Amino acid sequence: MHVNRVLKEFRQRSLISMGRRMMSLLNGEELQALTGFNKDYLHLGGAHVEVTRYFDSLEKAQRGDTDPALSYCPAQKLTWLR
Repeated sequence: MHVNRVLKEFRQRSLISMGRRMMSLLNGEELQALTGFNKDYLHLGGAHVEVTRYFDSLEKAQRGDTDPALSYCPAQKLTWLR
């Protein structure tokens, strides 16, 4: 029940949208501020360089620094997972 209340509040604040079994983040920065999220929690310092590069490209695309269609594609590049 608690999760439903939290998701409802996030929708009311226009932080997320939900539909067809998918949730979309509409305002990631405000959501991070509201929840007190700290990306250092992910401990990416020891992550493989391709993982770090992938997340960096997502952040740049979110800020509008690059065209998301031109951003790093993990399906083609993450050969270390195979």
